[in-house]
Amino acid sequence: MASDSLKVDTSAFNAMVSQLASKTASSFASALKLEVARVLEKASKTTRAADGKKIRATVDKTAAAPTTKKRLLRAKLGAKGISKKTWSDLAATIGASIKVPGYVTKAKPSNGKDYGTQVSSRSGGTGPLFSIQIENHQPTVVGPGIDGAKVLSMAIAGRIKFFEGNLKRKLFDDLGKTAERYPGVKATT
Repeated sequence: MASDSLKVDTSAFNAMVSQLASKTASSFASALKLEVARVLEKASKTTRAADGKKIRATVDKTAAAPTTKKRLLRAKLGAKGISKKTWSDLAATIGASIKVPGYVTKAKPSNGKDYGTQVSSRSGGTGPLFSIQIENHQPTVVGPGIDGAKVLSMAIAGRIKFFEGNLKRKLFDDLGKTAERYPGVKATT
């Protein structure tokens, strides 16, 4: 039986956020929230959507009446961004919004059923002990097709690499560049 959740080691990410907070005037909590939102945005971008051409080909092969095929095609295409949408839904649970295409925002199950919330988050603690725990139970994300743990791990690793590159380039010495690269983080000297 496949696991209905995924776990990712975030110790290096937490260390990076701690450094980011110390380089700026942001609290650890606000820096963490902003960086988690950026990770979720990247995860949404890299999560594969269903292939529209394959959906059309599958629907074309059905022996249904033309009006039924049209309705089925519309429903299946309307669901193609469901997996990507879960990352946006997660961002909303921490009070953040991320950029996603319109088809992702509008995505809903092709059968029209409401499966309720398949994502959740918890946060707590103060100072550097503040934490955010996110959970994504969407079957297509945690199943073998998308490998949500890998998508999330890669998004985290990418954000750490971005931060390390900015450290090497001494980006944090320039308030304007810091504000540009880390929107929402307070940049001070």
